[in-house]
Amino acid sequence: MSHLEAALAYAARNIPVFPLVPLDKKPIISKAAGGKGFHDATTDPETITSWWSKWPNANIGVPNGTRSGTWVLDIDPRNDTNKHWERLLEKYGEPLTHTIRTGSGGRHYVFKIGAVCPHRHKTSYPGIEVCGEGGYTVVPPSVTPMGPYEPLDEMDPQEADQLAMLLAHDDPEQQQMKLRVPAGETIPTGSRNETLFKIASKCRGEGMHEGQILETLIDRNQRCEEPLPYRDLDRIASSVCRYPRGNSTSPPYDSHPGAHL
Repeated sequence: MSHLEAALAYAARNIPVFPLVPLDKKPIISKAAGGKGFHDATTDPETITSWWSKWPNANIGVPNGTRSGTWVLDIDPRNDTNKHWERLLEKYGEPLTHTIRTGSGGRHYVFKIGAVCPHRHKTSYPGIEVCGEGGYTVVPPSVTPMGPYEPLDEMDPQEADQLAMLLAHDDPEQQQMKLRVPAGETIPTGSRNETLFKIASKCRGEGMHEGQILETLIDRNQRCEEPLPYRDLDRIASSVCRYPRGNSTSPPYDSHPGAHL
């Protein structure tokens, strides 16, 4: 399949694309020529045909986030990254979603936007990055000097699993995460800590483990007028898990700042 055919196929699936320099990851339309990077991405067949007729070997870029409906975990193939990634896989298992082999031999795990739509950021694990809102990724059949981008399966992107959810919020620079807020009753800012703590306690009483409780809190947190930072949700989940699973007696909520958060 030619790069033009591939670009048109993405557009037909409502995935906007834009041209990158052949054998590179840079936008081919420079700022001096009026280019706006991934903001130039489109699904218009005429524009796409014009671009790739002019630059037939141009690589293909796709903006991450709400425009494409997906975000990506980018795993660098370096040895130090592999050690971190292997430990994470031992604990959580490999994400079951659409996966791409990158030109350098790394992996792109592609997730659809569901409960979370993260911003682009580096995680606290070297070589593991979240490619979300505010960035773009290179997609097959693009080619770099180190090799081609190739799909490793025929799966559709899935919603984030536990590992992807944790990494999506693992932002050492504490950038503001953006979540899609589902319809439902809004939790006022003044009662969000107590409400989420009670939800976590109820989950523990029903026998959930810490990972399941954390996932539930991430979902309910979207209904807060001002969502809590991920680290606070993690502390709430850890706090209620001081009690055995299935125990109807949960730790009492203490409104003193920092008591449980």
